[in-house]
Amino acid sequence: MTLTAAGDQYDSAGDIAIQSAGFAVAACVCVIVGVACAMTAHDVPDAGTAFEIEDTVNPNVASLASLARLPGIGPVRARALVSHRVRLVQQTAGQPAYRRPEDLRAVPGIGPATVQMIYPWLSFDN
Repeated sequence: MTLTAAGDQYDSAGDIAIQSAGFAVAACVCVIVGVACAMTAHDVPDAGTAFEIEDTVNPNVASLASLARLPGIGPVRARALVSHRVRLVQQTAGQPAYRRPEDLRAVPGIGPATVQMIYPWLSFDN
């Protein structure tokens, strides 16, 4: 036993044992939490990993978000597709803006390579 500056008795060996036990418990908890997190972690694809679109998208009625998910489209081209679609529908008294994939090439920023890339995910059920 040791005396503190205030004159109290202090059992340094007992405190070291308690601190060691606390450290051991904390280490075990960390290991258990780490293992639990590793077991429940979901596989997240890399940013460069290709993804699959389960359904086809009709560019005549698709939302901005649906169009943006198409490969090579993104939010900027999706907005251009929707703006072009709205303009054409107004000019043609409600006729569909896009009847075939090649019609998308009239949209600024969408060329033959982009049309070819998104072709498998397009439908034109007018």
